[in-house]
Amino acid sequence: MKRLLLIILQLLAVLTSSAQTPRQIKAGGDFLWAEGRGKSPSEADASATAALAEKLAATDIMHAAPSESRAIWSTYAADIRECSLLTYEADGTALRYIAWKDVPQLFSRRWRKVRELARSAGKAMQDGKTDIARTYCYWADTYLLTLPPGEEALRADMSRMKRQLGGGTVTAVRIRNVESEVRTIRSALSLDVPKAAAVKHAPPAHPVAREYCTAPLRPAIATLPQSEGKLLLPSCLQQKESNPRIVFRKPQNMAPIPTAPRPARFKLLASTELGSAAAFGGRLIWQPGRFGPYLSARSSFSNKAADYACKSDGTSDFGFFWANGAASGSRTAFSTGLVCQAFKFLSIYAGAGYADDAVFWEDTSDLWARVEDLSAKGLLTEAGVILNIGRFNIGSGISLTSFSRPCIIIDAGISF
Repeated sequence: MKRLLLIILQLLAVLTSSAQTPRQIKAGGDFLWAEGRGKSPSEADASATAALAEKLAATDIMHAAPSESRAIWSTYAADIRECSLLTYEADGTALRYIAWKDVPQLFSRRWRKVRELARSAGKAMQDGKTDIARTYCYWADTYLLTLPPGEEALRADMSRMKRQLGGGTVTAVRIRNVESEVRTIRSALSLDVPKAAAVKHAPPAHPVAREYCTAPLRPAIATLPQSEGKLLLPSCLQQKESNPRIVFRKPQNMAPIPTAPRPARFKLLASTELGSAAAFGGRLIWQPGRFGPYLSARSSFSNKAADYACKSDGTSDFGFFWANGAASGSRTAFSTGLVCQAFKFLSIYAGAGYADDAVFWEDTSDLWARVEDLSAKGLLTEAGVILNIGRFNIGSGISLTSFSRPCIIIDAGISF
């Protein structure tokens, strides 16, 4: 136990001694950093991320002209946030920084996607689906436009596949988290995003024009980061200001960037059904996407039991029925079905189940009889609509018991 405690204390001492303060990060040459200000932490982080992308564009990593490099790096906001570190300072300033040796990690996700798209294109070609293969090549080309030179074997495979596919149209094949990202990248690069256009070769990259750069550039990267993502860049000086202003600030704890709220998947509604007797219950909806199942149960909570049966004309199994004028009703219903999100604010549901809708009359002997021709039990069918107002939901529908005895359903509840 003492040995374990000693090891933990030594580990904490090493971590503390190797920690970098904001002042050390700015003064040293091992990090590329940028600051941003904003009224909120997320706004300050967005400003710092954009400034860091501008500093990356001032290097010759992409081997592109300054204007083209800025357009390319503007598409790397998500990758920069994922691979860099962030700290907030006392005056509301966000400092985002990344070690030069970790810069190749910025490209690892896109290289992985290019390889996946190349494999998908090859599989589609083997299956004879040339239009789908052409679409995969088209998306891979978009990612290649934003990656440094290198991976000549992979680029050669893509060129070979495009030559074999020839000209044609791009189909509407969808891959999760790919199509929207490709459209964003092409929009940032001011490229056309045709709905049905021929796949074209990516334009060649132009060497950087050093005379347009306002800061010292790092040496060019000769090779592309390999699949392992291990590539050490040579150290160099960062962009320096003529009269740097050093401000000593107390570093704050790193805070997570607020994310968008998770969409509601469940809806719990209180239900009222108006039939021979008012029935109350609930409806539980699970809707992970556009469609989802639901369960519903309603009851009048009446424990009245019939002593015998009769008909509305007064006849019964025991002769003529003599009523004293008292009447009562009872209803029980269980159902399940499917909900469809027809519009952003409107859902439609339909389902089936079992229901027992009974009407009781009391005779002069204080006995209760079930009026068979006014009662119904058996198959329940229902349908209705639910209006979504934020987290609040209200709905209305209609139900039939044995295709008769229509009842009105009213729902109200919340999403969570």
